[in-house]
Amino acid sequence: MSKGSILIYTSAAGQAAPLAGVALTVLDESGTALAHLTADADGRAEAADLPAPDAAYSLDAANTAVRPYALYRIEAALDGWQPLVLDGVQVFDEQQTVARLALLPRGTVLAAARSSEAEVIAIPPHTLFSGNGGSGPAPIGRCADARVLSEPGRYPQKDHRASGQAHSEHRQCDGELSVLHCERRVQ
Repeated sequence: MSKGSILIYTSAAGQAAPLAGVALTVLDESGTALAHLTADADGRAEAADLPAPDAAYSLDAANTAVRPYALYRIEAALDGWQPLVLDGVQVFDEQQTVARLALLPRGTVLAAARSSEAEVIAIPPHTLFSGNGGSGPAPIGRCADARVLSEPGRYPQKDHRASGQAHSEHRQCDGELSVLHCERRVQ
């Protein structure tokens, strides 16, 4: 059977400080607990050998029947801290998924605004597989000035901050620009 893993980092919300001693439970889609872990002094824990679909499903563009990843739920609890649930964690065959959990101390304004129940953060489905005949949502569209440049050494600089767009360039080994990626930022 194919396997993947989840590397979990716990920290105090709004800080880079690791949070040790967090009790972590990893559950599969049926709600069966597959791992009971405790975050170490570095706020780290790993759930290894988690069942995942074969990697071939994620490499097959025609696959519309089998989701190429397994879904897991991570429940985190520590005395004095608001409990947290991360739902929809995606694990691929032979891959390590990284989950970062930032817990709020109980008694803070933000924690008090929430109910005593655990905060649930739901991860949306991966665009690699949407099921029912698709492999993800269609692209939103092109940026107004998106283009592919092929002249080596000529990369015009443009300030995209005013237009609310960002771009990144990817080069091939021959030095030519092969891809210009644009995305719209929502303000």
